[in-house]
Amino acid sequence: AALLTLKLALVAVVYLTNFKPFIYFAERLVFVSNPITWAEVKHYDVKQSAFLYRLPSQVGLATIIPCAFCSIFMYFVVSYLVCIDSVSIIFSADSAQDSIFNSLAIGFVLDLAESWWAFVQHNFHLTR
Repeated sequence: AALLTLKLALVAVVYLTNFKPFIYFAERLVFVSNPITWAEVKHYDVKQSAFLYRLPSQVGLATIIPCAFCSIFMYFVVSYLVCIDSVSIIFSADSAQDSIFNSLAIGFVLDLAESWWAFVQHNFHLTR
């Protein structure tokens, strides 16, 4: 009974650790779903952005909108799958020590996403 309680507590900690990506998903979904966002994109001065200036002129809102929704939903799916798989990894451990180490490993993997984003943001000069 004590091992099961420990495992449930570790699952709760992993879910709380992974709560930030779900909030990120909700914020971005509301932003992309707002029609005013796309009105601003439609009237954006392409010459101000070096990246968008290189895109062909045929790339319009019909191409950009599905890509935006697709990327947001893929982010959600990955976060959700990490949560679901972490439950099975933690519950498959035979001892308390293995459960703790498994949850620490999952926490490390979750923190890698932020480190990777910091690396990409710095090297490609992106802003959040």
